[in-house]
Amino acid sequence: MKRCRIPAIVALVVLAAAPALGADHQAAQAHFEAGRKLQREERWAEAAAELQASLAIEPSVGGHLNLGNVLEKLGKTASAQEQFRRAEALARGSDPERAAEARRRIDALAPRVATITVTADARASAVTVDGVAVASAEEVPVDPGLHAVAVSAPGKPARRLDVTVRPGEHAKVVVAASEERPLVKVEAPPPRPGSPSNVGRTAGLVGVGVGVAALAVGGVFYGLASSDKSKLTSACATYPRCRTDEIGGARDLDDSARTKANVATALGIGGLAAVAVGGVLAITSSGSSSERKTTSLVIAPSLGGVAVAGAF
Repeated sequence: MKRCRIPAIVALVVLAAAPALGADHQAAQAHFEAGRKLQREERWAEAAAELQASLAIEPSVGGHLNLGNVLEKLGKTASAQEQFRRAEALARGSDPERAAEARRRIDALAPRVATITVTADARASAVTVDGVAVASAEEVPVDPGLHAVAVSAPGKPARRLDVTVRPGEHAKVVVAASEERPLVKVEAPPPRPGSPSNVGRTAGLVGVGVGVAALAVGGVFYGLASSDKSKLTSACATYPRCRTDEIGGARDLDDSARTKANVATALGIGGLAAVAVGGVLAITSSGSSSERKTTSLVIAPSLGGVAVAGAF
């Protein structure tokens, strides 16, 4: 009789667990649907909370994809990219189409993801970014905004620096150990190729070039129109009151002059607009890039507090 008790106990455990599993799935699905509804209403922060609650109960490809989309809308590009990575990992092998979609979203976000790289002295025992341990020289993806970098070394108090990064920015924190004045230096190197400021400057220069070309071609058409007008005057000075033998050729010259003048006007207006828009875009984008090249901060202990020096 004792041998029959074990299968019976296992069966009871399975039967008891099944309703619980079903309830968890229903709860996860309810949070997921609530998150989808809030997305449609563009209530992004509330949608993120619902989708996170769903994923905490039951991870799913759809949950990670939707949460990634919401986080991107909130400007949290690194967090969004991480959700797309998780979706890709779950879908790989079982759902190639959604795995490919997740990969496409990962790649599309790459130029906009900011990073912080901490290069620490060998004597530093621990480096953290937002409380998470990182290796020296590791490029850590972060969302745009304020982040806490902390460094500790044996026998010395921990040093902390708040670092603000912008979308697509790659900040570097250099930790230099010194017996008298330990320093933490923060640099913001120029944007990488393909980042928004470089793309904007390139697009602006292209616009200026197209505008100048349009103005040049418009000038050619204006010259041709003026030439036809001169020929018309020579053929019939009193056009449209011309002799019968003159009217046909005069009308053709007039039509040709009008058409070329219209083309010249259109090219002139379009060219001026392209030069203006392209020039503004190139100037503003160049200003953004220049600002990044020159930003630097040095934080050092001083008598009575902390000294801060910078160049912008």
